[in-house]
Amino acid sequence: MSGNPRIARLIQRALGDVFLYDMRDELAPLMAAITRVTVTPQLERADVYVSAALVEDAPKLVELLNAHRKQVRLLLGRRIRHKVRHIPELRFILDDTVLFQERIDELIGKKPPSPPKTHEDDDGDAEGE
Repeated sequence: MSGNPRIARLIQRALGDVFLYDMRDELAPLMAAITRVTVTPQLERADVYVSAALVEDAPKLVELLNAHRKQVRLLLGRRIRHKVRHIPELRFILDDTVLFQERIDELIGKKPPSPPKTHEDDDGDAEGE
């Protein structure tokens, strides 16, 4: 999907306001964050990538947002209706980069096994001494 990045940023900012001000009661316990938005070239659909502060809340967050996507689209339309001709259909997707980051941090945190000693390691450079 290679839509207009300007429109994607506009939707991302407006949805942030929708979450913060208009849906505060529904989303407050889940601490939602919009990490990225991609739009189709004709603005038929916007894929909204979201993450939650707590990993265990993330699937619940996406399920809640997709269940309320018509309401979210209506609230989004009220915020950007004078800036775009068409309000795209919304699809909320779990952004799992946080999970990948945690997994990488976990792997890096573990000390890897030291490589086996080779003969080249034993032959130190005698000229430098």
